[in-house]
Amino acid sequence: MAVNKTKWQPPKRVEEQDVAVIEEIGKKLENLREKQGLSIHAFVKDLSISRTSYTQMEKGEIYFNLRNLLVILKHHGLDLKKFIETDIENL
Repeated sequence: MAVNKTKWQPPKRVEEQDVAVIEEIGKKLENLREKQGLSIHAFVKDLSISRTSYTQMEKGEIYFNLRNLLVILKHHGLDLKKFIETDIENL
């Protein structure tokens, strides 16, 4: 019996109406990483997220899946609710 595998698709570019929200999330992610003093390359090497995808996430250029966001937040010791509700300066 053949297994139905989903073909890989590139991340979807952010639509105009979502840019502000996705960019804010990206800035928060960048702030958290920089507080640890890590380059993008060093940060993602153990997270199973490509450097290119993570860079695009920080820049707010692509939609990203919830799994990746949760993996990143777990690395920082944060839950999703705290991340969303907390201002960037207080993360």
